[in-house]
Amino acid sequence: MSDTSEFSVPEPFAPKPPPRNDESPDVSAEAPSEKPAGVDEGATSQQPVNLALPVLAALAAGFALGYAFSRYEEILLRQSKLDKFLDYANDWVREHGSKLTDPIREGIESTGSTVGRALRDVGSSAARLDQLNPFRQR
Repeated sequence: MSDTSEFSVPEPFAPKPPPRNDESPDVSAEAPSEKPAGVDEGATSQQPVNLALPVLAALAAGFALGYAFSRYEEILLRQSKLDKFLDYANDWVREHGSKLTDPIREGIESTGSTVGRALRDVGSSAARLDQLNPFRQR
């Protein structure tokens, strides 16, 4: 385009040309391009992006997920070890159960027979002891 044209074409990223003296400035055209007084145009485009927060959030999320997964695997492993131990203990009790229960059964039987004998002896001697009772009914 030539400079002799009445309408100028702004170049990209070029500063806006000042209004001519014979023209009144268009307020609506300037409104979108106005920046606050404290903001520099060059500083906004060159400001570095702060990635520390997303990186820390991703690290924390990864750590939390890894910890949860390891706890889950540990629970599964512990449960499988407990199941194996219970199966082993059940088999051992089936195999060696009689060795454990026979002495207990013999002890209960001998105690029962001893108590039975004692009760019979007391019952047979009750008639003799009843004669010594001063409160007996005749």
